[in-house]
Amino acid sequence: MLNLGSGTVCPDATRFTRPCASHGRWRQESPIAFGAWKKPSLCYTEAMPNPIFINFHGAINEPVVTKLMAICAEIVSKFNPPELYFLFSSPGGSVDSGIAIYNFLRALPCPVTMHNTGAIDSIATVIFHSADTRYASPHSSFGFHGVTWNFEAKQSLNLNQINEVRSGLAESENKIARIISGRCSLSEEDLRGLFLQGETKNASFALEKGIVQEIREAKIPQGAQFFSFNLN
Repeated sequence: MLNLGSGTVCPDATRFTRPCASHGRWRQESPIAFGAWKKPSLCYTEAMPNPIFINFHGAINEPVVTKLMAICAEIVSKFNPPELYFLFSSPGGSVDSGIAIYNFLRALPCPVTMHNTGAIDSIATVIFHSADTRYASPHSSFGFHGVTWNFEAKQSLNLNQINEVRSGLAESENKIARIISGRCSLSEEDLRGLFLQGETKNASFALEKGIVQEIREAKIPQGAQFFSFNLN
């Protein structure tokens, strides 16, 4: 479900999806299942003067990333926020989907802030680095490991197919290392060492290596616009 936070609600708001005659902004029916995503349910008279907070906790895969892209595009288009502030935690998932949402978030016309509120593992570390401003909550962690390939039961591969899988795994790790090393003080060699060992690092390590700029608790200001997603 898509949960919308507080806002300036049109005084005659009901359950329909059409422009508000009084305020010229769109509303949507609520509650709403994500699959029926339409226009935002809250009615605003001007662009948001403050950041919009987005809470995301879940795995990274193609359906989830496709939905998240659509939501972010809708928020930016309709609210024109000065900043998207993500409360972010994820066990990771698909490398290709993770790199796609990384590049999408980098392309947005407004700044993105990431705040690790729990554990960010695997490809989620790449997504986290899409933001120029990055924070970690106390007791949060970052997990690094190599890329894996899941074979179907009783799947048969010839030598060329095995080499193709091996090449794909190597290039996926190379892409992850290049992206992260370009956004913090860890080198590609450092990252490949972490991938090889499979290590989880605490917030202090993240601060030391420039993964985050500050360790601090996540705080959502009173009255802030706040969205929380369950896209799985």
